[in-house]
Amino acid sequence: MASGKKNYFRHSFFASEDEKCQALIRSGGFDAYGKFWALIELLARQCEHGPKTEFKIHMDLVVRCWHSRRDCAAKTLGLCSENNLFLCTIENNIVSLSVPNLPKYLGRYESKLPPNVPNKRKEKKRKEKKEEKNLPLVGEVINYLNKIIGKNLDPKAIGNKKWVLARIKDGHDFKDFKVVIDNKFHQWKNSSQAKYIRPETLFGNRFDGYLNELDAGVQEAKPIFSKFDKKTMGRDTGDYVIHMTEKEYNSIMPEGHQLEAVE
Repeated sequence: MASGKKNYFRHSFFASEDEKCQALIRSGGFDAYGKFWALIELLARQCEHGPKTEFKIHMDLVVRCWHSRRDCAAKTLGLCSENNLFLCTIENNIVSLSVPNLPKYLGRYESKLPPNVPNKRKEKKRKEKKEEKNLPLVGEVINYLNKIIGKNLDPKAIGNKKWVLARIKDGHDFKDFKVVIDNKFHQWKNSSQAKYIRPETLFGNRFDGYLNELDAGVQEAKPIFSKFDKKTMGRDTGDYVIHMTEKEYNSIMPEGHQLEAVE
């Protein structure tokens, strides 16, 4: 058993496919393979106060552990030693064992990584967990942008969400995203820049600059399209109307059909 509260040790699903274990199985069968792990369990019980690699135990203890005759136990110990699973010598019924991998089985071995070098797998999992936590905010931002520009951008698409996640990591909230969307929409909607009202442009490296522009947030953007309000307009001209100034609206309508623009 391992020291502390961990009363178990590591055992790979593919341990039997290890080259040394395969050699043991070929020479002594699965009986020898099972006895090897039974002995490892026995030695692990002696690591209550920390991992060890050197052990001295009486031969009678091995015999009782394996429910085996003394000569058969000695033969199995020899097979394990020959196949380099551990080093073993027997003298005056005292079995001396050297098991270099036992600290590894106990989960108590020193990392091969230099100090202060982050574990890439753990860092990746930590990053994914943090991103998952922020996905609702990503959806809120992209859906608001869709509402304003009349598109259907997917919040789950990597090309959309990575920009929002990057700015969330910088400490920005929905209010900041909304200010940038509203401001750039009003600046670019009727210009050649309109095609740049997209996540990679709005939420890229210039986000902080857009957020702190002098006229940022002075006017809230309205969706390009909104449901037609018959009561307000007084007549039915279709399912949707476009938000624009009265002058712009009347310039595209034939005489007799000019209506007051929706503000």
